[in-house]
Amino acid sequence: MPEPERKAEGASADPGRVEHLEYASRDPVATRKFLEKVFRWRFTALDEGAYALHGEREGADGTTVGIRGLRGEEPPCSVGFVTVADLDAALRAAEGAGGRILVPKTEVPGLGWSAICLAPGEVVQGIFQPK
Repeated sequence: MPEPERKAEGASADPGRVEHLEYASRDPVATRKFLEKVFRWRFTALDEGAYALHGEREGADGTTVGIRGLRGEEPPCSVGFVTVADLDAALRAAEGAGGRILVPKTEVPGLGWSAICLAPGEVVQGIFQPK
């Protein structure tokens, strides 16, 4: 029996798992206030306030939620990030399957790399590779 893959600390290494939900907003402060009021979530400001995170990365088994401003050509949306073993290969596969890259491979400090694509049907999809 093969040995199971080791998980990167603070992030899932389970390919196909929804790792993180992220809100890309024209007004991140208003979005944060809405989510705090409706769901009673508590956010921590990161990256000098440019990013807010709900949930714990260290030892987390659950999905975390982030709020940030828009990047690249993406529209305002909520983006689910699915874990992959090889982000570069997943991006090639996405383009080969008719997708378009909206936000190229970007480092997520201390955790890995992410990218965002537009899938057929105009669906925004995030992809995450843990380090």
